Amino acid sequence: MGAYWRREISARQLRVLVEHLPPGSALHRARNDGQQWTNVEALLWQLLHYLKILDQRLVWHRGKRPKWPKWLQFPWSRDAVQLGDRGGATTEEVLAYLKSIGPQQQAK
Repeated sequence: MGAYWRREISARQLRVLVEHLPPGSALHRARNDGQQWTNVEALLWQLLHYLKILDQRLVWHRGKRPKWPKWLQFPWSRDAVQLGDRGGATTEEVLAYLKSIGPQQQAK
């Protein structure tokens, strides 16, 4: 940017430099929610998705109904329930539930 403002390079040269930044640059991390997501990780993520589809095709071949996987844009997508998610319950409701499923206290 400094070279552009000092008029050492043109706007077109600056655009070319920005477009050809490496996959681990700050620009790419900003576009991917702060994650360093390169082509290698993208290919591995797509490979994992296709393996899940292949697994469901094997289930389908056995005569059972397959559950086709949905494509997640990134492995860190927030579609899944996260550890510690209370689902809108209050702390008291969570504690009461945990007491109800725990071992019962025997009266002495």
